[in-house]
Amino acid sequence: MLVARTIRIRQEEIERRKAQWEREERERAEFVRLMQELEEWIKGWNKAKQIREFVHAVEKSCETKGIPTTADSPKGKWILWALRQADRFDPLVEA
Repeated sequence: MLVARTIRIRQEEIERRKAQWEREERERAEFVRLMQELEEWIKGWNKAKQIREFVHAVEKSCETKGIPTTADSPKGKWILWALRQADRFDPLVEA
């Protein structure tokens, strides 16, 4: 009887440790997933920021050279297109 009880207690301890390990493994996997997602968001956000800064520089250059950037001008159409592309990369902008 004592041997059977000891075996049962050890099996329960093994099962508890296994369940704890599995919980910790799920938590580690979730952490890795969240870190990868964060890195992708940061990459997209930085790309959007670069595009917007470049578009701003193009606008200033056009202004200096007297090139029109109104919505119906060729350069203005390109600027609007480029800003939409920035929005596609930006995780903070809803699609």
